[in-house]
Amino acid sequence: METLFYRNKRTFAVAILMILAAGLSAFLSVGRQEDPTISNIFATVVTPYPGADPARVESLVTEKIEDELKKIPEIREVESKSRTGISIIQVELIWNLPPTQIEQIWSEVRDALADARRNFPAGVAEPEFDDDRTGAFSAISAIYAKPGIDANPAIVRRHAEILQDRLRDLTGTKLVRLYGDRQEEIL
Repeated sequence: METLFYRNKRTFAVAILMILAAGLSAFLSVGRQEDPTISNIFATVVTPYPGADPARVESLVTEKIEDELKKIPEIREVESKSRTGISIIQVELIWNLPPTQIEQIWSEVRDALADARRNFPAGVAEPEFDDDRTGAFSAISAIYAKPGIDANPAIVRRHAEILQDRLRDLTGTKLVRLYGDRQEEIL
């Protein structure tokens, strides 16, 4: 085969042109998005139970949530950790679900959490359901005072909140969060 290309230059040229044409055709037909749509199949459920030891959290909170979640057949895996004062449950859906069905299943999970909450003892806070951990982030900004200037952290935080409000008003902005800000306290 290799000597065929050396002897017949036209066959070699046709083969190279066909490979280039196929590659160019494939490149031009591939769909592209700046921020591709990502269907989130992972979620976290955090339930605070202040003052309770891990065994108590496990039996009174985590197991009740897991029992309700087991009733949803589209859930692939439920992984839980019970620690002092808190229950953390990771939920993973079946990976091949259509994107239109995923939001419906997350709604069923929220309903299951509401059902489980009815059986919680007094003092257990409402479960916090977070299914918004994936996505494409296009900008991360930091706000800090100029070197050498002793800026009040409360003023820097207020400027960050003003910027946060302005960024939320921009079209196409889905999520704006503050990290590392200092909370004001009176001593």
